[in-house]
Amino acid sequence: MDHSRDPDDSKAERETERASTFAWLLRLRWLAIAGQLGTIAVVRWALGIEIVLWPLLTVVAIEALTNVVVSQGLRAGSVTDTRLGSLIAVDVLILAALLYFSGGAQNPFSFLFLVQIALGAMVLPWRWTWGLVALALGCLAGLYFDSVPLPMTHGQMMRLHLYGMWVASGVAGAFIVTFVGRVSGELRESRSRASQERTRAERTQRLASLATLAAGAAHELATPLGTIALVADELERQVLARAGSEHLLEDVRLVRSQVARCRAVLDELSAEAARSPGEAPEWLALSELLERAEARVQVRVERDGASELEPARIRGQRRAMERALDALLDNARDASPEGAEVRLRVSMTNEHLRIEVEDSGDGMDEATLARVGEPFFTTKETGRGMGLGVLLARTVIEEAGGSLSYQSRLGEGTSARIELPLAERA
Repeated sequence: MDHSRDPDDSKAERETERASTFAWLLRLRWLAIAGQLGTIAVVRWALGIEIVLWPLLTVVAIEALTNVVVSQGLRAGSVTDTRLGSLIAVDVLILAALLYFSGGAQNPFSFLFLVQIALGAMVLPWRWTWGLVALALGCLAGLYFDSVPLPMTHGQMMRLHLYGMWVASGVAGAFIVTFVGRVSGELRESRSRASQERTRAERTQRLASLATLAAGAAHELATPLGTIALVADELERQVLARAGSEHLLEDVRLVRSQVARCRAVLDELSAEAARSPGEAPEWLALSELLERAEARVQVRVERDGASELEPARIRGQRRAMERALDALLDNARDASPEGAEVRLRVSMTNEHLRIEVEDSGDGMDEATLARVGEPFFTTKETGRGMGLGVLLARTVIEEAGGSLSYQSRLGEGTSARIELPLAERA
């Protein structure tokens, strides 16, 4: 499978990221509006400072109005870097207006220009960020030359400045924690996705190598195995025809059985490694997969919320997905006692479909459970499996955007859990 990134997919992811950032900024602006109103109330009525009230409230009202208008625009169209940058630039101008009517550059909250710049650096291209730097410096320079002074003496201004610096430090700390936490979370998520992609690519590469190995081995060993089988048949006929050589008959038949086993191993290796190459993904109705499972002997399907599950559909390769589910059902049947039923439970969790295949076997210890899915590792008896079924199933499920996990305890059986995204409803 080709794991290269489609440019259209990358563009869509970028648009989704911008939309998420835009919505986050709008929420942040509402918090800022609430904080500005609270600060104005404290300064005017708690501290008794005669600030110019109505100009400040007008600026805050304009900020709230722009938030409402921008929110409607977010629903109407896509989010671009220009929209993001323009929104932060408007916030810089609003901050400059608030500072103009409350002491100018001497206001301790003038540090918030740095917060706007940091926010722009986190979500915008570098050209936009440098533009915000220039705008903020220009506004701050203008505030040095002209602003509405606060009606306070120098001593009162110094005390208020110290109190303001204390509050400003708390606000700055909150912003830093928020920004750094957001960036760190995105980095961790990006690393996790990259690790998952590497693991998936390595697993796919192993399967591709396995298919190549199987094809080559089958081709190279077919002729010598055929020759050995013919010679063994001839030897058996000669042993049966010659009196006194009956003691060799058991050895000859052993050779023939081992040749047959070698052929069976090659056939199974080729079958497990084959993954329906070239099969295109399609919409798969869950009801069809469940009907197919119910047709199997000793499989009981349990639906949690049948009316909601009925129209559910997932996207994947039909034959590959059917073989993956068959492999898990066969493993559960082989692990269960003779005549016991295999339980297949289906439910929906948020936007995901969950399928659980449960057996009633002896279960596995932690060491064995950790190795489930390794190539050629199997808990079955010799000759009953090669340990490729789980590897194949996990690869197919992950390629469909899902996951396969196992839960097991000794004496309590084993449960294989498939989670797939609900791609479409009928």
